[in-house]
Amino acid sequence: MASYVRLRNISLSYNIPTAVLSKVKISRARIYASAQNVFTITKYIGFDPEAAANNGIVSSNLPNPRAAVVGIDLSF
Repeated sequence: MASYVRLRNISLSYNIPTAVLSKVKISRARIYASAQNVFTITKYIGFDPEAAANNGIVSSNLPNPRAAVVGIDLSF
C-alpha cells in the first residue's frame, strides 16, 4: 500500500461572448480542453500505487495512459 496524490481528470472550457461572435455571424462558440491521468505524486517505486493489493502483490505494473483533447464547438 502506498500514499499518493493523483490528478486523474481535468476539464476547462470558455464560452466566447456573443458580442464578439455577432461580427462573424456565429451564434455560439465554446473552446474546451480536457486531460486524463495528468500526474501522480508518490514515493511508490512502480507506475501505479493502486495496482498493489492489500497483500502487497502487484497485479499490474503498467503506466496509466495519458490523454488530452482540445476542441471548439460552433453554432451558426
